[in-house]
Parts: sequence; structure tokens; C-alpha cells
Amino acid sequence: MVDFKVKMNAVYQLDLPELNDEFTKRLGEFKDLAELKDRIAQNIRDEAEVKENQKLEEEMIDKIIEVSTFDDVPDILINSETNKMVEELEHNLAGNGLKFDDYLVHLKKTREELLLDFVPQAIKRVKSAIIIRRIAEIQKITVTDKELDNEVEKTISMYGHDPEVLKNIKQPAYRSYLRNILTARKVIDYFKSVIIVSKA
Repeated sequence: MVDFKVKMNAVYQLDLPELNDEFTKRLGEFKDLAELKDRIAQNIRDEAEVKENQKLEEEMIDKIIEVSTFDDVPDILINSETNKMVEELEHNLAGNGLKFDDYLVHLKKTREELLLDFVPQAIKRVKSAIIIRRIAEIQKITVTDKELDNEVEKTISMYGHDPEVLKNIKQPAYRSYLRNILTARKVIDYFKSVIIVSKA
């Protein structure tokens, strides 16, 4: 048995503010408590809708991959995609103040082992990209320069205060990346419209 003493220097009590109209107005964005509650409820609904849409889109792509025939996917595409996935992970970890090497230690894996873990998902992503590109060609789905410019402006309005982001946005590679993203969105919308028509 071990005896020890503890010296208490101070005791603090946290007094939470009363949740009322006065407190809500101090937040600056809302006129009263009811508006704050409405905004929170709307945000929850919006988040649920986004998740449901993402789930539907993933299921659609999975089904299309399942019934499609592919030639052998080149190793160079799979390797490129797995490396991209690891880079995305590194970026996300850094954004949260975490080190990639510490993450690998936690997983008890090397970078190479992590790359291998990502291979199945990379193959799926490559196949998805092939399908989206092919459907866009068949259905003549394109993204106009005006649509691209509008999306660039949106990104600048959101992240233009960051010089590094602003520098990347102005690169031709970013416009190419953005064009692919917008094309994929349009193809997904096309899939959804086909499903709605078929159910009608």
C-alpha cells in the first residue's frame, strides 16, 4: 500500500450561459433562440441529405462497375491512384496537426504496406473514373468554360485568403482537375435522372 498527499490549489466552477435570445444575439448571426434552433435543425437535415446522396452515388457506381466489363487495369494507373490516396491521407493528417509517420507507427505499418492496403479501393476508383469518362463521351456530357470559371470563383471566395491555395487555383492542372470533378458530377446527375425515369 502507498500513501500519498494531494494539494489542491484551487477549485473552479464552470458557469454555462443561459441559452436564451440574449445569448443568441451575442453570437452575431441570429436574431433569437428560435432562429438558432432552426439553423441547427437545418444543418442536421442538410448533413443527412448529403450523406444519403453520397451513399446513393456510391451504390450506383458499384452496380455499374459490377455489370461492366473492363480490360486489365494498367498497374501504372493503380500505382498512381494508391500514391494519390496516401498523399490525400498525409494532407488530411497534416491539416489536423498530425504526423504521417506517427500514424504509421500507430497502425504498425510501413508506407509500402499502407499502399498495398489501398489497392482494392484504388482499383475501384480507377474503374469509376473510366466509367465516368466513357459515359461522358457517349452522352456528350461536357463542362463549359463558364461553368469552370464560376466554380473557380466559388473556390477563390472560400479560400482566396490563403496565398498557397490561391497559387494552386491559378495553375492549369487545377482547372483540369476541376473539369474532371464537374464532369463526374454531371454524369452522376445523369445516372440519377435515368433511375428516376426508370422508376416512374
